[in-house]
Amino acid sequence: MLRKKYYFVILLLTLFASTAAISAAQPVVSPAAAPKPVVLAAHPVDVVIDGSIVKNGAIVNRGEVYVLVSLLGRLQGKSVVYNPELDRVIADSATAGPNANRTARPNTKPVLEVVMGEPQYRELVEGLGFVHNASVAVPQQLQSYSCIILNNANAVSPKIAERLKKYVSDGGGLVLLGSIPLFLEADRQSLGEGTRLPRDINLPGIADWFGCAEAFSIQYDSIFGRRWQGIDGVPAAIVTSLNRPLGTSLGNQTLIFRYNGNQDYTMLTTPDEFCEIIANWQSENTEVTERPIAAFVHPYGSGRIYWQSVADAPNYPKLRELFRAGVYRAITGTNLDLK
Repeated sequence: MLRKKYYFVILLLTLFASTAAISAAQPVVSPAAAPKPVVLAAHPVDVVIDGSIVKNGAIVNRGEVYVLVSLLGRLQGKSVVYNPELDRVIADSATAGPNANRTARPNTKPVLEVVMGEPQYRELVEGLGFVHNASVAVPQQLQSYSCIILNNANAVSPKIAERLKKYVSDGGGLVLLGSIPLFLEADRQSLGEGTRLPRDINLPGIADWFGCAEAFSIQYDSIFGRRWQGIDGVPAAIVTSLNRPLGTSLGNQTLIFRYNGNQDYTMLTTPDEFCEIIANWQSENTEVTERPIAAFVHPYGSGRIYWQSVADAPNYPKLRELFRAGVYRAITGTNLDLK
């Protein structure tokens, strides 16, 4: 009974073979080509379409993939790949085309999220088609990972900066969030007492590979009611700096986040000439021309760094859309293609 609602796919997929990049006449991934043995028993699997997960959207049987007929329209123009490590079908535009690799992602190393507690970006990473690992600390050996997402300030100190620098130089991808770069520059004691960050800090120890030389923060003091609302005391927002940044559907100057005055956020300034600025903080006072960096990509050696001031916030889905594309850029060195 499990396969009845899928069986029409064999005929229809043949009609869509040139656009959906999948053939029902042969397995999407043969057992011999898979990174590890394919599960032979017929079983339902999730389908990930441009990062959106469709639960039980396909059945895999001995390496052959049978997709729900209702999904065929969404698969047009995309590469469709069964990933046996994730036990998921990955469909996206980033690997579509006549020379696309149908059997595996170009980088098969897992992505490591360094996080305290439950991982925040497992679904995001797996939705992009990559294996996700998690750790509370930065391991000594980094070369086993295609990308490191630093999401735990407690695991960061100047002692690991040189190790990360070499990892990126050798071709790794590094994703940094918010104030994480500050803790690569200086230890907590030198940054001040408690958990509050200083208003301004220079980054001479990491600027050569990180890409920016100065940082400052939007600060809020809930005890005394003092606040620096954005730039020059005026509320601020994050807007994109490019059209379709990192291959997203976002337009230039799209508002993706507005500061609400109840949390500290980090901004960056003084980028080097190799920084690709993706988004800026912008004052809501039109007379204020200062536009600190809110997201950027910086190449270093054979690798790359992606930094975003705020990765996720309620009611701001475009913020996460940009971050998802930034993670993909850090992993692969290429932009998403969501045309």
